Amino acid sequence: MDCDICHRKHDAKRLPFLCTVDARNSLFEDRLKNVQLLIENEDLQKQISASLLSEQPSTTTTTPTKSRKDSMQAQQRMAEDRTTQILAAADKFRDDIRAARAEIEARKAALSSRRSDFAAASDGLSDRRAKQQKEVEKVHQHD
Repeated sequence: MDCDICHRKHDAKRLPFLCTVDARNSLFEDRLKNVQLLIENEDLQKQISASLLSEQPSTTTTTPTKSRKDSMQAQQRMAEDRTTQILAAADKFRDDIRAARAEIEARKAALSSRRSDFAAASDGLSDRRAKQQKEVEKVHQHD
């Protein structure tokens, strides 16, 4: 397969597109489909809004229809549910953070205790070694 513009052979590993024109042309069809779908979507939205306007009473009252009221209430319930879910998740994360901090503090305390125990043991160890060495030297001197 040769490019009509650059006349190079296609190499999928080296260059997926032979030149910028190839890249643009490969995207062109998808862009056209996207534009057509957007136009179609806009037309459908206009039809829906026109049908909703025709369903409303001809008087200029601002009272919403029953279906619109139900829809608004459903949206409000969904928003409230979502809010409670978010708040519950936030509370859970706060609890997790508190637990993690408590665990970190406990680990720090354990490490501090180990360090102090090790320091106490090491200090006593050097004194004991010195005593033992003196005793050994005394024994060797008496022999």
